[in-house]
Amino acid sequence: MGAFDDAWFGLGWWVLVRPWGVFSGPIGGTLRKLSLLQRCHANLYALSGEQLFAALAGGCSAGHTSRGALVEIDLRTHRWRVLAPLPGESASLAASGSFVALAYWRQGGEASRASRARLFVRVFDAQTGALVNQIAQPASVPSFALIGNVQVDPSGDVLVTTEPPAEPVGGGPGPPSLEDWWWAKPKATVAHLLFDDLRGAHAELSDRRVAFFSGQSITVMDLHSGSTRPIATFPGTATPSYFAISGNELAWAQQSSVLTCTAAGSLITSTRVLLTPTQLVGIDLRSIGSAPLVIDGAPIPPQYANEPPCVIP
Repeated sequence: MGAFDDAWFGLGWWVLVRPWGVFSGPIGGTLRKLSLLQRCHANLYALSGEQLFAALAGGCSAGHTSRGALVEIDLRTHRWRVLAPLPGESASLAASGSFVALAYWRQGGEASRASRARLFVRVFDAQTGALVNQIAQPASVPSFALIGNVQVDPSGDVLVTTEPPAEPVGGGPGPPSLEDWWWAKPKATVAHLLFDDLRGAHAELSDRRVAFFSGQSITVMDLHSGSTRPIATFPGTATPSYFAISGNELAWAQQSSVLTCTAAGSLITSTRVLLTPTQLVGIDLRSIGSAPLVIDGAPIPPQYANEPPCVIP
C-alpha cells in the first residue's frame, strides 16, 4: 500500500482508502470502488461485519444538515443510507455489533479551541440510527484535552482516550503529555475516569474488558467489576510492541533483543541487537490461571551473557 493508504478489517470484509477512492471487498476477494465515497469526502470510517460507517462532510447527503451526516454502507450491495446528522465536529468513529459510537466536539459560537474543548460521545443503533445514549467527558478530565479516540464493544460499553493538544491553550503552560482514558456503561450518560495506571498506555476494549500495557506486562481489567490481572509478563529479552483483544482471544507482537552501549569520550552510542524476527503470539484468556504467563524470550547469546545490558568500556 502507498504512504497515504489506510485500511479497516472485519471478520470477512475489508476496506481500503486510497487518495483516488475507497475500495471494499471480501478478504481474499476482489476489491470494488464505493461510488458514494468517490463523490463525497468522509472524515472518519468504522467497519463492523459487512457494514461500513462513514462521517461525511457537509453537503454530501441531500436534504441533510450542512454539518454532514453519519451514513451506513452495505458492502455486499453498495447501498447506503443516512443514519443521523453529525452533531458537531467529528473526532473519532467506532462500530461493533449493534452500536456505532461517534466522538465529537460541540461547535460553539466561535470556531476556537476554547469553544470545542469538551468531548462528547453519541452512541447510535447501527440498524435504525436511533440515539441510544450521549456521554459527556468527565469533569475531572482537563478541558484542554482536544484529541479524542473512541471504542465501543458489542454490549455498548464505550472507552475514550483524550490527549492534550501539541500546543498550549491560551498561551499558558503546556498540559501533561499523558493520555486520559474514560469509560461509560451501556446506555449511561455519565463517564468514569479510569485509574492512573492506564495513563499514557495503549488500551483496547472488547466485551466489557480493557487490555493495556502496564510496565513490563499486558494486563486485563474487567470494567464492571473493576478487577485487574496481569496476563503476560516480559522479564527477559522479549518486548511486546502491539496487541489486540477480541472476546477471549488476546494476541500480541513481540521481538527479542539486547541493548549494548559503547563510549568514545563523552559520546555514548547504543545499539539494539535483534535476536529474533517479530513473532505473533495468541492465547485464550480462559486458559490462563491465577499466575500470568512469563515470556522470557530468546536466550542471551554467550557474548552478552555475562555483561550488563548496557556496557560502557
